[in-house]
Amino acid sequence: KIINHFFITEQNYNYGKKNVFEDKNNTIKNLLFENAEWCGNYIIIKPDGSFIRKYGEYIQDDIPNLIK
Repeated sequence: KIINHFFITEQNYNYGKKNVFEDKNNTIKNLLFENAEWCGNYIIIKPDGSFIRKYGEYIQDDIPNLIK
């Protein structure tokens, strides 16, 4: 299976690393993270349209295991 793993930062926050993109117009925040919390949130979107979303802190290495 193909997995695309990337990060999106909040508007006006430039992380400056590969695979990290800024949400320049708050599009992602407004569509998917309307109740976003400080210090990280994530969403896993599966090909069938189902998703797992977490608000708040998380461990990045745990995310791929949630896909299985």
